Amino acid sequence: MYRFIIICLLFILPVTANANVSEKEAAKQLAQAEDAVGRTIRTDYTFTDQDGRTFNLKEFSGKPFIVSFIYTSCPYICPTILGNLNNVVKKSQGLGKEFNVLTIGFDTLNDTPEKLKAYGSQFTGDFTYWRFVTADKNTIQDFAKEFGFYYKREGNFFDHLNMVSIVDSKARIFTHILSFYVIAFLAS
Repeated sequence: MYRFIIICLLFILPVTANANVSEKEAAKQLAQAEDAVGRTIRTDYTFTDQDGRTFNLKEFSGKPFIVSFIYTSCPYICPTILGNLNNVVKKSQGLGKEFNVLTIGFDTLNDTPEKLKAYGSQFTGDFTYWRFVTADKNTIQDFAKEFGFYYKREGNFFDHLNMVSIVDSKARIFTHILSFYVIAFLAS
């Protein structure tokens, strides 16, 4: 299952959300993300889901899950990532049985449960196994840091890594699927 998801996702992620990122900054962002692979994440995080209910990460314990970081006012990159993630989820037919999906809204000023539900409804009709969540600023920052996920507000938008992560059933970060273009950029 991991191999199927990784292979599918490798070809769907676009460049970092801000094309103005320098090669040095992109390399630093990538290194932080790669350093997180193998790390066991805390499962005591409490979020608010798309229905305004408290959601504890422990609810996903014992089963692998996919993590994506988005902001709901993103005009292009985030919906592209989730659209492609949705295609992979549908093709795998394992959502709920073999894995769950957690999408984190990192714009704590604007990603309300209502906005996350409206946004998430574009990608799934059933939020049972694919949760769209937010939390206070410190919780989001701490959770993102565990994954090595970089994001920074730039006016009304965010500069951020384009990555989807797979967490194994023991809450270890199994891998990140990073933008093919970021990797090619750094290799050049």
